Amino acid sequence: MKFTLGIFEGKLIVNRRYQRKLVWTKDEKSQLIDTMIKRYPLPLILLAEVEIDGVAKYEIIDGMQH
Repeated sequence: MKFTLGIFEGKLIVNRRYQRKLVWTKDEKSQLIDTMIKRYPLPLILLAEVEIDGVAKYEIIDGMQH
């Protein structure tokens, strides 16, 4: 099994103007990563591609947290 989330390494942006504060515990973050590694379904996460200093990055617009 190939794990490909590395394509987003250093490229995800959280815009604090409209994203709420981080509320996940370390254990919950670990469980999310485990879910991805096991390829279990995840809720929708919306990303917008933006360019910063000539580099393509991905701004997190929304997740199914609401």
